[in-house]
Amino acid sequence: MKRFEDKVVLIVGATSGIGAAAAALFAEEGAQVVVTGRREDKGQAVVDELISKGGKADYYKLDCSILEECYKALDYVNDTYGRLDVLYYNSGVATVKSQDEGYFENSSVELWDYIMTVNLKNAYFMSLKAMPALKKTHGNIVITSSGASVDAPVSLSTVIYGISKAAVNHLVRLIALNVAPDGVRVNAIAPGITATSIIFQSSQEVVDQVTASVPMKKMATPEDQAQAVLFLASDVTAGSITGQVLLVDNGQFL
Repeated sequence: MKRFEDKVVLIVGATSGIGAAAAALFAEEGAQVVVTGRREDKGQAVVDELISKGGKADYYKLDCSILEECYKALDYVNDTYGRLDVLYYNSGVATVKSQDEGYFENSSVELWDYIMTVNLKNAYFMSLKAMPALKKTHGNIVITSSGASVDAPVSLSTVIYGISKAAVNHLVRLIALNVAPDGVRVNAIAPGITATSIIFQSSQEVVDQVTASVPMKKMATPEDQAQAVLFLASDVTAGSITGQVLLVDNGQFL
């Protein structure tokens, strides 16, 4: 039997990169996957591909910077499928306009509020809203943190982002402790350098330099990160793991 047969998985931020890769793997393992994101064209394209390969998936348009929309996504899953087994909160922002605004000296209250809302506040309150459904299924939550949460130098151009992801790590531990008696697990992955479209917006020289700086001399793929998500989300492979942040970084943060 497939690991997620008859289970319902909601992915917040699944229209590209790690989220889309996770959607594909969950679908391969038998889950009903609800793909969310702001870009309807991209989200529907992900769903169409999953269905073409025999998967079960649909798309729900979601701007995760708006908490009420996050709540409505959970209501949609409950109303449509009657259950929730895995909430994968994969959304995160580092800057809005340009990388320059990520430096400490260029910080603004507006940027702080936006990053903290998407990366931390809405992850927290969406987890809270999802908890009654997850308690019924003894389900679990996986959140995407970041290597920037554990190493300050990588956060020099994304100061607020690094702070928000460090807070996410503690969020995971504290929520996990609170809901463990109910049989609900909460974990996170913390990706290192990963070969997503954001990375390849840089020059090839920068990409080569970044890759060379990693002990294993390679970047993780979105599929590498997605495999870690499924590992944590599966009761078969991680049924006794909760409150943990799993670095997937090719040794970058050793």
